[in-house]
Amino acid sequence: IGGAQPGATLYLVTSLADDGPGTLREGCRTQDQPRVIRFAQSGRIDLLQPIDLPSNLTIDGRGQDVGVRHKGFWIHGRSHVILENLAIEDVGPSSEDGVQIGFPNQVDTHHVVLDHLSLRQSGTSGDSANVDEAVSVIYGAHDVTISWSRFERWEKALLLGNGDVDGTIDGAISVTVHHNLFVGTGRRHPRARWGRFDVYNNSLRDWHGYDWAWLPPYRDSYGALNRCSDVGFRL
Repeated sequence: IGGAQPGATLYLVTSLADDGPGTLREGCRTQDQPRVIRFAQSGRIDLLQPIDLPSNLTIDGRGQDVGVRHKGFWIHGRSHVILENLAIEDVGPSSEDGVQIGFPNQVDTHHVVLDHLSLRQSGTSGDSANVDEAVSVIYGAHDVTISWSRFERWEKALLLGNGDVDGTIDGAISVTVHHNLFVGTGRRHPRARWGRFDVYNNSLRDWHGYDWAWLPPYRDSYGALNRCSDVGFRL
């Protein structure tokens, strides 16, 4: 349900600066109190660090052409978060995700919706040498929906379970991926390791390898990949 709850506040972003009064980052400092964030103007926010989102939050860019660049969003140990109608562009370096959902040693991450997002990299910046996933759902995060979004020129699109913890933790992951468009991406549409997944009505166009397959780091190209026999995967 995001931030649209009884007693919620409405916050209007009036500054495209990284931080300070009227900025998106300032609006996300809610201590988990319900809030809906909208935007007074179009433009791109050049982030110096990812924004660590609280629970009970909706960020809604409808009515403007608005987004963030260079860094994205963290949703770590939070719940009831909705991101919609935003662009996430030119993220880096190689350790960064556009949206990272879940984190080790954090409390449960659940009920997250990413809807009508545009996740794109310019030129060759989407190469995995320069950036990690567009979206990663890891460390047991569950009840996640990724819908009606566009992924463009991002080599690694969606990672659902990173395999860095015991399967009993990532086995809790549950994600629905529907009505998304992937253009000029490389792989992981998604790559699903653990959990339960509904993946349907997605369009992949011109996905391709980003380097020679036999040269380190041995990057390949594929549509959707299920790497574990006990994963439930419906196409």
